[in-house]
Amino acid sequence: MAHPPHGFTVGLIVGSTAIWRWQYQLIQSLSEWGVIDVREIIVLGLPDFKLDKSISMLHYLDGKIFSSPVNAFELVDTSEIQSDVNSYNEFVSAEKKNVDVLINLSEVVAPKDLILIARLGVLSPVFSEERDFNSQYLGIDQYLNKHKQVYLSVLAQNAAGQEKLLATAKPSFDSGSLSRNLSQYWIWFAYLWKQSIDALAENTDIAVLGSDALSQSETRLNQLTNKSLSISQTVTSLFRSSGHVKQKLQQKYLNTEQWVLLLKHLNKDSASVDGALKFSEYLELSPPTDCFWADPFAFSKDGHDCIFFEELPFATERGHLSCMEVFADGSHSDPKIIIQETHHLSYPNVFEYEAEQYLIPESGDNGTVDLYRCTEFPYCWEHHKTLIKNIHAYDSTLIEYHGRWWLFATVVPELGLSGCE
Repeated sequence: MAHPPHGFTVGLIVGSTAIWRWQYQLIQSLSEWGVIDVREIIVLGLPDFKLDKSISMLHYLDGKIFSSPVNAFELVDTSEIQSDVNSYNEFVSAEKKNVDVLINLSEVVAPKDLILIARLGVLSPVFSEERDFNSQYLGIDQYLNKHKQVYLSVLAQNAAGQEKLLATAKPSFDSGSLSRNLSQYWIWFAYLWKQSIDALAENTDIAVLGSDALSQSETRLNQLTNKSLSISQTVTSLFRSSGHVKQKLQQKYLNTEQWVLLLKHLNKDSASVDGALKFSEYLELSPPTDCFWADPFAFSKDGHDCIFFEELPFATERGHLSCMEVFADGSHSDPKIIIQETHHLSYPNVFEYEAEQYLIPESGDNGTVDLYRCTEFPYCWEHHKTLIKNIHAYDSTLIEYHGRWWLFATVVPELGLSGCE
């Protein structure tokens, strides 16, 4: 089926006019990427989402401990996406329904009437191998039971009763902070949805998955979405949180958990460090407690020694590029943000070519390798050119050797893959 160049026309199935913030951000990302064009919002007339009190408390405590507040389960009005909404009955009875796909954000199984109406079917987020639609339990089982992976997938259902998981990922669950894990999952999940819609655009036929009928799926999903944390699970979560509090207090008063930069001024005539590294001779440059600094690149021009580096706030888990000038006495200027995008940036590979300064950051999450040019050293930069598109390349390093330029990078075959995969 041909679809508009800006993406599929889409209707959103919502329980009420209030949706989770992660759902709002997902739709915003898919719209900005041009893979969907929201035309309809269909309200089922269900009660507003309500976050389980034990989970809410766990999110709050973990976010405080690890300086990574969880806002994914704040409520956002659907008018932030589109002002016109239809009730379920209004949409079903309407003569013209101009949508290719329905995206189910209601966290219950979509009504069969809507599955029959959508030309290419209904897409729903799934958060467990048992096909749980309820997002607030994402990571909870792993947190309580110290499991190593979570499950994310996108389920497609069509009028013929066919089902298919369009994309699936099992990102790792790092021990420790639930909130920091969640911040990463929502970013990966958006790319998983893009992958799913791209797959549907390439092949609009949905294959049958096993012998599951829609009625069987509906029973299983409804049972799962009514669950809540038991008393024992709540006690376990509080026990684990208290352990994290104790650990963080020990780290705060007995040692420091932080990524830092180490700096040493070398003799200008020396291009290398002689002998073994002695870290005691290096000056430690420490960031604020709410972020870390990483991937430093040193560059000198006109007597100014500068450090370009990644700065990642824990609250967003999305890095940007910063720069500061360092001085011979060990002091340094306040860092300034030099490049910030809507996607993660790191690894500022800065170099000079024909008396101009350029920089290639890591922008693998954006699917590009980009080149920036300095307009006023060292703090003013502009996007100069996209060197490579449709590639998820990380730590891109440019080297000139015998008159040829070589680009070395780690290339991920499929975005969203975890270290376990």
